[in-house]
Amino acid sequence: MTKWPAWRLANGIGAAADNELEIAATSCERWTWACAILVVIGVALEFMLAIKHPDYGSPGEIWGTALADFLIGIGVAGEIAFARMGFSRQGELTRRSNRKLEDAHEQSVRALKGAENASAAAALANIELGKSNERAAALEVQAAELRKQLAPRHLNYKEFVEQLKDQPQLPVEIMFVKDDADAFRLSLEIRSALRDAGWEASEPFPIPTLVQKIDSQLPSTMSVGGQPSGVTVVTHAVTFEEAMADHREITGVSIPTTARGVLRAALLKSLGAINSASGGQNPPPVGLIRLVVGPKA
Repeated sequence: MTKWPAWRLANGIGAAADNELEIAATSCERWTWACAILVVIGVALEFMLAIKHPDYGSPGEIWGTALADFLIGIGVAGEIAFARMGFSRQGELTRRSNRKLEDAHEQSVRALKGAENASAAAALANIELGKSNERAAALEVQAAELRKQLAPRHLNYKEFVEQLKDQPQLPVEIMFVKDDADAFRLSLEIRSALRDAGWEASEPFPIPTLVQKIDSQLPSTMSVGGQPSGVTVVTHAVTFEEAMADHREITGVSIPTTARGVLRAALLKSLGAINSASGGQNPPPVGLIRLVVGPKA
């Protein structure tokens, strides 16, 4: 409940609440209007006395003028006093409003700076994320390469068989490095594919121990004409036609037309790499192709 008079602030302007200041400012405005009315009444009374012009010494002449002057004086003093009080109360409201605006502006500035910092942090995070993705992609490439290196070797079976069908043929013997599981599996796969293509292929067998003793310092594959790793096509000798076929195979001029050539081409296309050898200390007999399956390169 608002106390009367409403313009009076018991605890002063600084301690008053905003709503108390608003009520007090409105009250001062109303009291200013009331004082202005007193001035108007006093002036009107002066005009009435001037028109009637009461006799000298009569009650109307004595008290009428005094009353009119009193009303005008009280009204003017009240207008001045209440105008000043209203101005002070309205000024305090304006000051508080400006302070709130300043606080809101500071908060918005801080929020904007926070948003800028957050944007900068997000940009840095995106950069780091991009770097992490690049590192992850590089690691994935390395992992894929490692999986490829560790994965067992396999023929492209169907294509390998089709490439050898209806081509020049020679019997094939297959040797592999003992105790190398991958070499053993690949030997069996090559044997099956050769037979499916209509070629004569022996059952794979380990490189003989007696042959390995020819030079115990070398890899066992080299004792039978093979290379230290990978698959080697070994023949007793290379004929002129086979040498020309190798040349055509390398240059891509035409498809090889000898048994050794078509077998080399099929293995190269299926495995991606192939070795060749001929002669040596322990070559295969004439008319026989030897496949030496060594460790994975």
